[in-house]
Amino acid sequence: ITGGARGITAAVAADLARRWRPTLLLVGTSPLPSKSEDPATHGVTAPAELKTILHQVLARGGMPVSPPELERAYQALRRQREIRENLKIFQEAGATVEYARADVRDDEAMRQVLDRWRERFGPIAGLIHGAGVIQDRLLRDKTPESFDRVLGTKVEGALTLARLVAPESLRFAAFFSSVAGRFGNRGQADYAAANEALNKLAIWLDRRWPGRVVSMIWGPWSGVGMVSDLEDHLGRRGLGMIGPDHGSPRLADELSRGTGGDVEVVVAGDLGSLEDPATSDPTADGDLDVRPEEAVSR
Repeated sequence: ITGGARGITAAVAADLARRWRPTLLLVGTSPLPSKSEDPATHGVTAPAELKTILHQVLARGGMPVSPPELERAYQALRRQREIRENLKIFQEAGATVEYARADVRDDEAMRQVLDRWRERFGPIAGLIHGAGVIQDRLLRDKTPESFDRVLGTKVEGALTLARLVAPESLRFAAFFSSVAGRFGNRGQADYAAANEALNKLAIWLDRRWPGRVVSMIWGPWSGVGMVSDLEDHLGRRGLGMIGPDHGSPRLADELSRGTGGDVEVVVAGDLGSLEDPATSDPTADGDLDVRPEEAVSR
């Protein structure tokens, strides 16, 4: 499972852990956190208080702490907490869990991860590609490096996995896509292109692989995932949020249909301005609400 230790992928993985008690390999770019948090920040949840403590910790060496440096430390702490909590949830549900740090775009790194896994546990029976990155900007403001990272994490990552897994052993392969790929979204030309390419890759693989192949085209989730900090903004645009209790079981529901189910499956609430582009002018001037540069699902 790429991206499986955080975000909506982790929420779905937790549902599968409770149902099947599987052996899970989670692959992400974040380092595996220590079993316990630094006592200085343990139990502190208020963002302002956390940032104050982190500033004090970073300033111990006597060097000034810049706002971007403080924000990076804060986001890293949030990621560590989320990964630690999700690993605990998976294990308490009865799953056997392994975590590997690797970039899904790196063929050789992923080859080593999967080879080590197969040596220990045997053939891979299921694949979930949930890794993703968003760096929203209007097209005129995007850099080639940012565009490549957003597109590559979804598409290059999927192609890498398709090359490295043995399709004859797979019971299913699930790709986590977005309604942005089907309808577009302001500031997300790269993300929309990545997700639509993922949808079409799933169709191509479904014609060739014996197991179930599905592209889950998710709308925004409430409380988890890459847009969880923007719920009020999305609500004003008329987008309905998917509750974790409703979204988490949907992959298992689809897999229960066997190989006869649809390849592209849209799971969303009201689509609001995504469905009616006239309500959101992509050429309009003005500030664009963007995610932090490190906003990722993996």
